[in-house]
Amino acid sequence: MTSETIKIAVIIPWSVDRDSRARRSIKEMAKYGIVDVFYLPYSQEDKSIDWKYSSNIFFHPLEKPKDNLYSRLIENSFFYLKHSYFISYVLSKKIDYDIIYIHDLISGHIGISLKKALKCKLIYDVHDLYIETLNQQFPVSENGKMKFKHYLMYKIMVFLGKKLEHKVVDKSEIVFTVNHSCMEYLQTKYQSNKILYFRNFPEYRNLPKQNNNLAEKTLSNPDINFAVYIGSIARGRQLKNIVNSAPYLNENNVIVIIGDGVIKSELIKIAEANKTINNKIFFLSSLPYDSLFETIIQAKLGLMLLDPINKSKEYALANKISEYMLCGITPLLSNHIEHRKL
Repeated sequence: MTSETIKIAVIIPWSVDRDSRARRSIKEMAKYGIVDVFYLPYSQEDKSIDWKYSSNIFFHPLEKPKDNLYSRLIENSFFYLKHSYFISYVLSKKIDYDIIYIHDLISGHIGISLKKALKCKLIYDVHDLYIETLNQQFPVSENGKMKFKHYLMYKIMVFLGKKLEHKVVDKSEIVFTVNHSCMEYLQTKYQSNKILYFRNFPEYRNLPKQNNNLAEKTLSNPDINFAVYIGSIARGRQLKNIVNSAPYLNENNVIVIIGDGVIKSELIKIAEANKTINNKIFFLSSLPYDSLFETIIQAKLGLMLLDPINKSKEYALANKISEYMLCGITPLLSNHIEHRKL
């Protein structure tokens, strides 16, 4: 590559190796320039990523600072400052990047600051309608109400988030999102035609026709039929209903939930408290992306039942649906606008 080669800094404050959208966009950009990826590793193994196909991608795992009073205060207020330490780390590389590519609104402050400091272009990739998802971060009662302190935090975050998002969209040269519905929502909200979309399709890969990985990780019986859910264990995904449906399965069918998240412990308690559930549902931790497909390929059914608790869920088209389809797994989907297009 020459001195005229495009230099791109990708900001992603979570595990890049477990995000199929980020993987795909990074590999595509590497065809046209040098890509430095600044990310937070999920585990020790996640610090040593090797995508052998390209010599143009360089990974920079950051260490998350220890929690303190400041981090706890901004967690539910000025949330976008949570990962501001990325700014000094990127600038310390002393590279004149041509493009800063940020993922989601949580990276918005980082992107704006780097654009100003480096006088470069900014691309904003909207995975979720982040402000809409903020209601998922707080516990609610059985009737769907938040405690007053949580409601106050939520309103503060929405107010600050709206101001930031307007600024990020304005400062970005281009904004990408995940599907047509999200694009129309953002175009209408910001009266902008620089908002486009590309879907969350995984990279093609050759997979074995079958294996017993799920059986080995759960039951020893390879003849069991598996329904599988993969993704974040959070509100808005009908996971409680999925767990509570387990007693209605016959003895040859089980459900496997793969992932981590804020309500996982609650779901496990529900399962453990009911003997009719406990032997029909299994929980696995998040898996490295490259081993995920070989693990779930044994499943008969892939679950993605979204609850429209906000616009982000209403318009969503989850990565996992196309990953199920790549594995030949029949997806069972909620009746949502983007799901109906499949």
